[in-house]
Amino acid sequence: MEKKRVRLNIVDIIVIAVVIIAVGFFAWRVKTADQPTFSTGHTQRLDYEVVVDIARSQLADFYAAQEYPAQMVASGKSVNGFVDAVTADYHDAERVELNYGAAIIRLKPDSKWYCRLKFTCHAFVNSTDLTDLVGGQEIRAGANYLVKTLNFEHSGQIISLTRKDAE
Repeated sequence: MEKKRVRLNIVDIIVIAVVIIAVGFFAWRVKTADQPTFSTGHTQRLDYEVVVDIARSQLADFYAAQEYPAQMVASGKSVNGFVDAVTADYHDAERVELNYGAAIIRLKPDSKWYCRLKFTCHAFVNSTDLTDLVGGQEIRAGANYLVKTLNFEHSGQIISLTRKDAE
């Protein structure tokens, strides 16, 4: 019997190297997918408030029945943020047509049809990170923010933010 000699040219070697690198990269991504991405440093606590200007009053009743603090979630996983409380100021609303074709919603006080919700939240972030991310969302005053727990989610705007070292 005659032995066959395996011959590899440069293209075969490059293809094999690319496949090995791709398999290694995907294995690394799967292994590190659930690990936190904190860099070294100390942890800070962020206290912030998220406001929803117009919401149905039934939502306020639902939020009042929840247990707090409620842990926030993102992409089906728990994150290091919590909703401490939800308060509501009740209003009635009316649509006001403007001269140039647009319309606004004007709130009338002392009615129970609509409400202004305020979510009081806190989160823990690493002090050395350039952005304060909780569940992939940046926390900064003025930003739109999705408050999401296992039982509810609502989109609003961050109106206040304080930072202190975690205990």
